[in-house]
Amino acid sequence: MQEASKLGDLASKGFSVNAAALLAHSRRDYREVEAVTQDLVPLIEVDGISEPGIMNWRELRTTKHSSGWDA
Repeated sequence: MQEASKLGDLASKGFSVNAAALLAHSRRDYREVEAVTQDLVPLIEVDGISEPGIMNWRELRTTKHSSGWDA
């Protein structure tokens, strides 16, 4: 994600955060999902950063799990 931040555009950051959230979710590390997506929450209204079907970090962040964790 650090390399994407160097590019300076939100699309690069969004895609890298989305990938990190997907990996964390696959590992069932829901606290990590919350941590890696935290920087995108204030940008939720920015065009493209929450594009359905492309940027699914919001869905990963808000999914309830049997562990009781919920973002």
